[in-house]
Parts: sequence; C-alpha cells; structure tokens
Amino acid sequence: AVYGAGLIDKLLVAGADAPAKWQRLGAGWELANMDGFPGDDAKVDRLLDDLVALRSGWPVAEKGGSATRFDVADDKFQRRVALSAGAEETATLYFGSSPSSTKIYARHGADDTVYHLEFSVFDAPADYGDWADRDAFKLERNAVERVEFRSLVLIRDGDGFRPADLEGDEVMKADAANDVVNAATRLSFDKIAHDTGEGALFNAPELTVRVALKGGAARVYEFAKEADAAEGAEKYLFKSSDHTQIFETGEYRIATFLDANRSDLVETAPAADQPNETTAPAVKNSETPVDNSLPVTPGEGG
Repeated sequence: AVYGAGLIDKLLVAGADAPAKWQRLGAGWELANMDGFPGDDAKVDRLLDDLVALRSGWPVAEKGGSATRFDVADDKFQRRVALSAGAEETATLYFGSSPSSTKIYARHGADDTVYHLEFSVFDAPADYGDWADRDAFKLERNAVERVEFRSLVLIRDGDGFRPADLEGDEVMKADAANDVVNAATRLSFDKIAHDTGEGALFNAPELTVRVALKGGAARVYEFAKEADAAEGAEKYLFKSSDHTQIFETGEYRIATFLDANRSDLVETAPAADQPNETTAPAVKNSETPVDNSLPVTPGEGG
C-alpha cells in the first residue's frame, strides 16, 4: 500500500524513455521535466487514486530471479512508478507483463514477491506529453481585450468585438467575431513536438496571433506548417510566448485565422427606410349622389 493520494506531492512514471515527473502545485500538478507545464490534473489524480486502491492478490512468485521473468525487475520493467511525500519516497512500484487484458504482474520495490493485480500500463503512459493539460492555452472570453492576426484587429466593444477600423456605415457580423474570439480562447494541441527550442520554422512564421488581455498582459502564438507532415495531415507547429515547448496542432483549429478576411467580418449597414410624403387620402366618388341639402322638419316652410 502507499500513502493517501492527498499526501503525495511528487510522482514519477518511467518506461523505456525519459520518465514523466510531476510535482504538486497548489491544488493541481505541473510537469517538472517540462519547465512546469501544466499537467492534466484529473488524469494524475485518477492514477493516484488507482494506485492507492491497489490490493495484491495471491503471490505469483517469491524468488528474486522471477522479477526479470515477469518484467518487474529494477532494470527490466514496463513501468516504474515512484511516489513521494515531501522528501520521503513512500513507494516504488514495478509493473510488468500482463497475463490477461485486465491483469498485470507487479512488484513493490521493497519486496521480491511478484503479484498479479488489476491494472493497466495504458493508464500510466510514460511519455510525459500524454500527461500535458490540453486545455492549458484556454482563456476566459471576458478577459480578452484585443485579438490581432495578419492585418486584422478586433477590439472589445461592450460584450462583443468589432474591427478597430470599423467605418461609419459598417456593422460587425456577430457570428464571424465569435469565431475569431473562440479560436483565440480555445486553442488546443495534439502533442508536444519538441521540449524546447525556437526551430528554424519560426524565423518567418506563417501566422502570428496576439491576444491582449485585461490588465496589460498578452499572449502571442506563432504558427508554422510542419514540413514533414504526412500528405493530407495538415499539421501545424506553434509556440506560445508563455511556454518554452513547441506544440503540434491540426489546421482545422486555426482555420479561422488562416482564412478570415475583413469582408468576412463586416458588412455595410442597410440604408434606413425613407418615410413617404404624407398625402391626403383620395376620396372615392360614390355612385349614389349625395344630398347636401338641409333636412326639413315637418311643419316648417309651409
């Protein structure tokens, strides 16, 4: 068993490649070997809960040499998971080969006994990019003051947005403005392409998007088409001004920025209807002659 999930503040998952390392930051997690990029809190917490809930079944083997056979040795494993609370490492668990789709061989680092448990290494990917928070670039819409891309600039106008150069006879197309702001505040990525580095592609980025926020802060994205993307994949690489990594995303996520023109955002206001001149209604002649003489009261006039 390991300590309660709430006490764990460091977590490491190692596979064949570089391990994923997390450290708790307040109520959430950050990836320690990615310059503190936000981790997927729900995914990390779910793994911790699963690990804390593990219960060993009957031992499969108890001899030291069995660890290698079941891929749970110190130097031969499918996953090594280390949990720490403060400066103390509370547990190291080794997960190996699987006897079935729902079972896996496992060993506690302090014991030679091999058990089979209900667990899957797919729930503990060793690639730290799989643990990165895909919502890390999302912004609150009401925090955005201005969006700039290519030669277009949208500025806040009450609860909505309009072009900064809107002319007197023009009106903003509300749906088009929403598409731009949504694209700026909901950007996500498919994977982390590079841990860090500028990359030659960004010497002349194909697209730059600047999002100005309330309080004077801003976030700048630079996009470049991925040179070795598979035909039809339409992948772009991008970097953000507030992180060091380079990310890969699909073209569909930034199509609004790539395709939008000013004519897509504004239209000429329809001319107001001119009031008609007031004319007296024509009187329709009656086919029956109208008697305009005064009525005669009986007894009058003779």
